[in-house]
Amino acid sequence: MRKILSLALLLSMPLLAKNDIDIDISAAINDTNLKNLANKCDWSKGDYEACSILKDTLSAKCDEKNFESCGALGILLIYLRREEDATEALNKACDAELLNFCLNAGMHDLYYTGNIKRAFVNLKKVCDAAIEPSKKKLACKMSYGLEQCLNDDECNPVKKAKELLE
Repeated sequence: MRKILSLALLLSMPLLAKNDIDIDISAAINDTNLKNLANKCDWSKGDYEACSILKDTLSAKCDEKNFESCGALGILLIYLRREEDATEALNKACDAELLNFCLNAGMHDLYYTGNIKRAFVNLKKVCDAAIEPSKKKLACKMSYGLEQCLNDDECNPVKKAKELLE
């Protein structure tokens, strides 16, 4: 499952290097049945029914306030090309202070929603936290650059985000 979701995120964010974002959803996918579904819901296998059951299960767990499941659901929804739903799920996980998903939520906002202010808030959470150095470095680079741009009326935050990712 981790391989699938990491691949989904990387494919949805082509400018990021492989090591920039690592998704640990082991707490959300902790039973054998879900792991089996996740393995079937793979680019190489592409079992739609498995993806659908996995999505429904993670969604139900997210509704029960299992925020790891919300984050995992967000990544799965990116894989399924359901960007708006992915944004909502990732932000639920981030609001619960699951920092790996805050990084994902911030980057997803930059790429898909254009909500630069929310991206900044989520990336700043990661930057301000004690977290793995490579994730912190990316989040800090993005949040510092965006903060300067958000405070400058002549700066285009979307253009700035693209520049920061190059």
